[in-house]
Amino acid sequence: MLLLIRPRSFAFNPQTAASNAYQMEEIPAEASSKALDEFNRLTQVLTLHHIPHVVEEDTILPPKPDAIFPNNWFSTHENGVIVLYPMEAENRRLERRTDIIDRLKEYYGYSEIIDLTHYEKEGKYLEGTGSLVFDRQRKEAYICESSRSNVLLARELCAQLGYELFAFDAVDRNGIPVYHTNVMMCVGKEFVAWAPEMIRDTHVREALSHHFDHAGKEQVILTEDQVKAFAGNMLEVESEDGQNCLLLSSSARRSFTTEQIFQLRKYTSLLPVPVPVIERVGGGSVRCMVAEI
Repeated sequence: MLLLIRPRSFAFNPQTAASNAYQMEEIPAEASSKALDEFNRLTQVLTLHHIPHVVEEDTILPPKPDAIFPNNWFSTHENGVIVLYPMEAENRRLERRTDIIDRLKEYYGYSEIIDLTHYEKEGKYLEGTGSLVFDRQRKEAYICESSRSNVLLARELCAQLGYELFAFDAVDRNGIPVYHTNVMMCVGKEFVAWAPEMIRDTHVREALSHHFDHAGKEQVILTEDQVKAFAGNMLEVESEDGQNCLLLSSSARRSFTTEQIFQLRKYTSLLPVPVPVIERVGGGSVRCMVAEI
């Protein structure tokens, strides 16, 4: 089951732009209405392919430019656990909603809250499944360290959840840290799409590659240019009839080579959705728009 939030105030967020190299300051006209159209298109694709989901409506006040990205402020886990995360941008903290948490408790059986939000007072941040890429089958998690992704907090959380953590540093060609792990890595049931060239430490690169081989996951190797097209920002989900489906943007789909598409199609059906305004203005793509419940 997926949770999405239909935006009311989508806009360029200057508070996140400093650490997100994928946000573009050139804002297209009517960005908010275009983003709403793109959001609605995503929900149509989910419905068409029988992927269970629920849509929450963004509240009018206060305005929240990034409310469309709920995966950064909470995640859900087995045994009825909800995790609430500390976020770097002050205006993103307004996205946390007790009414949504209450509904998750009432309708989906969640009962335990792990609340990490107090770390915001210490300037320590961990932004949900943006910072952490979970392999739920193997109880493993991956994180690339950045101002928004604190490794010590990740270790604390993974210890509570019973997950093994793999931490690394990743930068773009200008030496800027990758702000969220989920822009450069997608872990599926039988594959992993990742960008080893953005990890400069060759020993770490090789160790991760060996780990993925040992886990039996086919590696789809992404380039930095493909990451810039949000090729890493994907999520494998399961339809009501048990079909594995890969949610991704149209720009990500266009960036793939024929060989990469062949690799992915061995394990999952590709469901590309055009979200160019959300990508340019918000600096996030399809994976960021869905939270797993």
